[in-house]
Amino acid sequence: MNEDIINIKHEFIAHKRMPISARAAQFSPFAALSGFAEKINSAQKHSDKRRYLASDKEEEIRANLNYLKSNLDKKCQIIFYNEECNYKEKIDFLKEIDDINQVLIFKDKIKIKFCDIIDVTIF
Repeated sequence: MNEDIINIKHEFIAHKRMPISARAAQFSPFAALSGFAEKINSAQKHSDKRRYLASDKEEEIRANLNYLKSNLDKKCQIIFYNEECNYKEKIDFLKEIDDINQVLIFKDKIKIKFCDIIDVTIF
């Protein structure tokens, strides 16, 4: 069986070599997510650096949260750091202050971690 293959005459057709630039393009990565890199770069430019609070500001926030715990009928403004690396503002009524999970839960079910809060104002 192998002898059949070995004895077959092969026609060699000479062809022009592919230029190196075309060869490199053949193996370049496929851009399945067009615009993704630009979006990432844009997000990095628009993100805020996380600020750390002074101990007196932390005490002020803690005191305001303790007050709100027994006064959930008060509207409050929370400024916090979100997952998109930006500071956001939420003005609404709290539903619950969860000390175990260290989270504020608003009536619309939005949750904010204590560690992300940078300011609390009570109206």
